[in-house]
Amino acid sequence: MKPPLNRRQFLRSAAAGSLVFPGIVQRLLAESADPLAPKTPHFPAKAKNVIFLFMTGGVSHVDSFDPKPELVKGHGKEIKADHPEIKNRPGYERIYLKRPQWE
Repeated sequence: MKPPLNRRQFLRSAAAGSLVFPGIVQRLLAESADPLAPKTPHFPAKAKNVIFLFMTGGVSHVDSFDPKPELVKGHGKEIKADHPEIKNRPGYERIYLKRPQWE
């Protein structure tokens, strides 16, 4: 049976372990593969070039030139004040629909 560990032996082994631990961790991290590293594909690629468009959100309704016939029909009509988007907003008591300026 081993004799019980005294304070001095415990501190000595803890200090030795703290010196060795960073080296072990560094080796383990070096061996683990980077999850973002390029990997070999499952099959050969057919495309020679790719254009990647990163666009957050959608196209603005103004820039889409999407025809809005209901908006043209309702041009000049007043939006009722009980509409949830304009209710209780000072300065927006009378709002009118407006058709787009382009044809």
